[in-house]
Amino acid sequence: MTALIAQVASPANGLSTGLFAPLLFGTIVYVLLLIAATVLENREDARGRTIGDIAFVVLLLLGVYTLVLLIAALAGEFNLIVDMLEIVALVVVFFALIVVLLFGVTQLLGLLGRTMKRKKRITTS
Repeated sequence: MTALIAQVASPANGLSTGLFAPLLFGTIVYVLLLIAATVLENREDARGRTIGDIAFVVLLLLGVYTLVLLIAALAGEFNLIVDMLEIVALVVVFFALIVVLLFGVTQLLGLLGRTMKRKKRITTS
């Protein structure tokens, strides 16, 4: 269990844990700015809205940095991504075949049911 947690908690090959420090510090800055903006807005200070806007910009920058880290991690694990895409494609094809098969069965059952109703109407009239 410990080995699994260590594997999941460790960054991708080639990515240092130091690359994730800006996310931690940026989150702390965002929370502090958001708290300050809320306090100032509750005191009806005009600076509260400006600080709230700055906090939003910090959040946007953290989002962009997260995308950069995601792209770097994906580039480092290209073989795993190819394997994942093959598995996803296989699952999608499998379920598509099941859907087509079930659709065909329902169409056949519906056609069979309609023909039985026609025969009953013709014989009872």
